[in-house]
Amino acid sequence: MVPAADVIAWLGSISLIATTHSLTPTLVPSSVIREVAGEIDHAMRYALITAVSFLVSACVPHVNHGPRVNPGTRYFVNAAVTHAAELQNENISVLPSVFFGGSRGWVGKDGAALSVGAQVPLLMLPGVLERDALQSLLTTSSLDVYGQLQQAAPGGIDYGAGALVSTGFVMPCFQVGRAGDDGFHTTQGLAVTYGDLKRSYYWTPSFSLRAERPDGRRGVDVYLSAGMGFGNESQDRFFTAGVVADFGPRR
Repeated sequence: MVPAADVIAWLGSISLIATTHSLTPTLVPSSVIREVAGEIDHAMRYALITAVSFLVSACVPHVNHGPRVNPGTRYFVNAAVTHAAELQNENISVLPSVFFGGSRGWVGKDGAALSVGAQVPLLMLPGVLERDALQSLLTTSSLDVYGQLQQAAPGGIDYGAGALVSTGFVMPCFQVGRAGDDGFHTTQGLAVTYGDLKRSYYWTPSFSLRAERPDGRRGVDVYLSAGMGFGNESQDRFFTAGVVADFGPRR
């Protein structure tokens, strides 16, 4: 890949030499010009796509569980598609992603509960991991800590609070809803980006519907979420639709 800055400097040096020494520069074949232009365009688009991929994962992080903590270990896969409205003119506004993660839950005799988990990107198109792989992985991965002071009776309304944390963002959140088959819940979060991302603030609401097996071991959440920037002149808007499939302990 030819860096744009190097190409510009090279073209400038040719012009300077030609002017200073009154030389007639050799004509560059049109095929070479097209190839260089294509490389510059690819580099610019790659940089933009990578930046947007970081923003999508960091500004619209999803909490991959419901409001009720279940004891034991749980694993999940989250597949989603995000639309960044302000990038329509770039024809790269639809960005798919796939995350894998797991969590461990503990429920006390008094009804208090705690869950600790993590998620990592299996796929974030196009090609987020081709450059600065470790940095990208740390930015788009996150730890998830969530707790409940008191669990509701089966079929009741549960609620709790927690946070997602990575090297690029932190998102405290609150969840409320009904767990189990035909369940539903909403997550209200406030994401703050930092590090390699510009400092911005995002309100991140989401709504999920759930279906699961009678034994509670496997389930599917279908969700819609958004990221709405505010403060520091941030006007970013992201909208996501996704599915979380999970499996864990029997209840």
